[in-house]
Amino acid sequence: MAAYLRYVEALKAAFAAFELVHVPREQNARADLLAKLANSGKGGRQRTVIQETLKTPRNFVADNRVDVLHINTARGKPRSHRSMIQDTARAPRISTYVASPKGEKCVQVCSLEECDTWMTPYRRYIADGILPADPGEGKRIKKNLARYTLVDGVLFRHGFTHPILTCVSGDECTRIMLELHEGICGSYVGGRSLASKVIRAGFYWPSMREDCVRYAQRCKQCQRHVDWHKAPPEELRSIYSPWPFHTWRVDILGPFPLAIRHMKYLIVAIEYFTKWIEAEPVAQITAHKVQHFVLEEHCFSFWGAKTSHLR
Repeated sequence: MAAYLRYVEALKAAFAAFELVHVPREQNARADLLAKLANSGKGGRQRTVIQETLKTPRNFVADNRVDVLHINTARGKPRSHRSMIQDTARAPRISTYVASPKGEKCVQVCSLEECDTWMTPYRRYIADGILPADPGEGKRIKKNLARYTLVDGVLFRHGFTHPILTCVSGDECTRIMLELHEGICGSYVGGRSLASKVIRAGFYWPSMREDCVRYAQRCKQCQRHVDWHKAPPEELRSIYSPWPFHTWRVDILGPFPLAIRHMKYLIVAIEYFTKWIEAEPVAQITAHKVQHFVLEEHCFSFWGAKTSHLR
């Protein structure tokens, strides 16, 4: 549009008088008809309107030549610059630049060329019937061709339990994983769940599951806030108790909420062979309380009870 604006400004200099008038909306029926002319029907029916279809942008250079800058979308590929006739240019982006110190302006068209991806063999075979030179690759393309279809130059893949999926590749895959994993509706899910979300969103590429797992593993937020694995610092060892009273243990638990007589601790004795338990609540943990529990009360009753039980 900027190029057309400069073209209008150049035409304006050829007129003796030039005036711009703002027309209210209720009075611009003629302009509204011109705006809707493309969607109002087939060309030629409006006999009072002169209609012309432009398949390429209007030429603003005298020699009908423009500079076309071809840029590869893949990273690391060199950029090439060549000149071609505007009629064969397919890029819509047009800009002007000063080509010489005299101030002469030239038109520059930027054309983006897509490099070969995993979708290129399917597109070539569906559109033109061209198979890869490798026989094994060609056989694989024919085998999987029933799952793919080409609509307006876009490759789609048929699914078993879901509608057709849009095939993507390259940086677009990373953008989709980024949006679904940590975007506005992202929930920082794992790799398998992320791959399922990609399919539900309607996208597909062959290495989708592996890429999603790798992307989730490299997420900084997931690594920072993940649940730590609560493993013991050393290997667990089983306790060997061949006969009663061979191994027993006394533990002190607490403090607990205050109970009657200000009891808030618990002394527990466990015999490992029979799993017999004796416990006593205490208000304070002192050497006298522990000695009284071990030597006088519970341990003697504990041993007696177990001895009578074994008899």
